[in-house]
Amino acid sequence: MVPVYFMIDTRTGLRPAREQRVVAGADPNRTAVEAIIAGPTDPGFTTTWNPATAMLGASRVDGAIVVDLSADARTFGDSDLTRPAVSGWGT
Repeated sequence: MVPVYFMIDTRTGLRPAREQRVVAGADPNRTAVEAIIAGPTDPGFTTTWNPATAMLGASRVDGAIVVDLSADARTFGDSDLTRPAVSGWGT
C-alpha cells in the first residue's frame, strides 16, 4: 500500500487528502502514478489532474523517481494548485 494524495475542500480552502492504494503488477511505479491520474475513490476528494494525462515513462535519478507525463498534465481547469503526489514506493 502506498499513500496517494488528492484534495479535499474544507471551510478554509483546499487541503491535501490521503488515500491508501494497492500497487501491484510488473511496474508498481506506473501503477501508482496511473492511480493518481485516475482520481480519488473517495467521493469527498477531488483532483487537479487532467484525466487525459498519460504517463510517458519513469526513471530513478539520485534516489528519486522522475516521472515523464504528457502535456495534458499541465492543462486542467484554471487551477495553479500543487499537483497531488505519491510517495514511499519503489524503495
